[in-house]
Amino acid sequence: MGTAKEDEERAAALQAIADAGRVLSTAAVLFHTNLSSSVGLGPTDGKVLELIRRYTNISAKELAERTGLAKNSISAVLARLEKKGFVERLPDPDDGRRHLLVSTTEGARRIGALFVGLTSRLDELRERYTTEQLRVIADYQLRAAEIQHSEAAKLGKHASA
Repeated sequence: MGTAKEDEERAAALQAIADAGRVLSTAAVLFHTNLSSSVGLGPTDGKVLELIRRYTNISAKELAERTGLAKNSISAVLARLEKKGFVERLPDPDDGRRHLLVSTTEGARRIGALFVGLTSRLDELRERYTTEQLRVIADYQLRAAEIQHSEAAKLGKHASA
């Protein structure tokens, strides 16, 4: 425990982090909603596509587990992504009964082009921080994302129950 002033400053800093997290979360949801919409996808479709790109050669079952979405919801999302040319299913070389999901080169190009403005502006923002500060920011973001992912999975289980 610190002094009353230190406690007050910490409480203010924690509140600032909470407020900034909500602002960033809303901005991210709105950006990704508009990005997905601009290529004819819904927001869930766009985030599932991002997971497919991140976890190359993932199965539909693994994707359902990672998202917490029901299998029929994942199937509907995958059907839309395939129809619009963002994803294809390839036979699993180790198990002929299942398929692996991969993003298409053309789909990745279409989505990537929409990130140019955001990434260049974020590159400019990151120039304001030292390498050590960037490490702390990255650590916090990853840990916060792990917590949020875990809580999302819990909510997904409750929703499907």
